[in-house]
Amino acid sequence: IGEIKNICWDSKPAEQLQLDRLSEKLTSISFQLISIIPATSEDDSSLRNDWCSSSSLSYIFKVPASLVLPINP
Repeated sequence: IGEIKNICWDSKPAEQLQLDRLSEKLTSISFQLISIIPATSEDDSSLRNDWCSSSSLSYIFKVPASLVLPINP
């Protein structure tokens, strides 16, 4: 799972894209990996959530958009 940091279409920044453009060779996505880790009572004092996210890796990856699978677009 990752957080999108930048979307480019035809080498130009794009604020958003239609999902069908992800398969085009002109589209690239930069993203940061997000780790899913078990939640503690410090993370969620209500204990309603078993997991929480952590962006412990500071690397940003740029990939062809065809490799991206949107979750909850």
